[in-house]
Amino acid sequence: MKVIGTESDRYLRWVSRCRGGMYNGAYYYAVEIEDIILPSLGLDLDVTIITAGLPLHNPRKIPDGSIAICHNNQTLQNQYKKMFGKDFLWICSKPSTVDKVEALGEKAIYIPLSIDTRYVEKFKTEKTKDTAFVGNRWRFKEGYLRSLPDGVDRLTDMPREELLAEMAKYRRVIAEGRCLMEAQVLGCEAEIPDYGDSSLGAIFREPFDTIEAIPLWAETLATFSKKTDIMII
Repeated sequence: MKVIGTESDRYLRWVSRCRGGMYNGAYYYAVEIEDIILPSLGLDLDVTIITAGLPLHNPRKIPDGSIAICHNNQTLQNQYKKMFGKDFLWICSKPSTVDKVEALGEKAIYIPLSIDTRYVEKFKTEKTKDTAFVGNRWRFKEGYLRSLPDGVDRLTDMPREELLAEMAKYRRVIAEGRCLMEAQVLGCEAEIPDYGDSSLGAIFREPFDTIEAIPLWAETLATFSKKTDIMII
């Protein structure tokens, strides 16, 4: 098994140039895939997995028949188009994204987004604040963020440990993706933002532990890779 992800030279160079947005769910999801999920699988697999930073790479340097995590649920056609036609299997965290990828003639499978719930639980604390929007300030969110009442705090572009410690103080959290699940584990009343555009596709997610995702990954890799001797450790 070859993993191309958060420790690759290209990704690390990209991070070194970032002025914001590096602290995001895609990064931390990739880290948990690399640190928790993949080490729990038999590593003698003839497959390359790209966990993060796929658009940074030259398609000629990425083997055909690789597995790629589809982090982009909205503009995936623009972001990943140079990698299409390479017989990839795209792992998607939303059923609607599977439909989008398959409509482009690519192979895709749904594995729910997951978080390390035991790690998140360590940050539980007394609720001393009211409401916060949690998440990065991507351009498509600008109108929604301007519409929020003045009393809603914004927690954005923060290292994960700092974000979890601060988010745990709030009674109510508006978020999506991993932040939404983390808020629930922290005991917050959680809701998704209404961007006023169904194509943006924010969905409510119940917390799903990364450990529970391991059998889904094992089954996927056993089916897709050339070797099938996966063992859950």
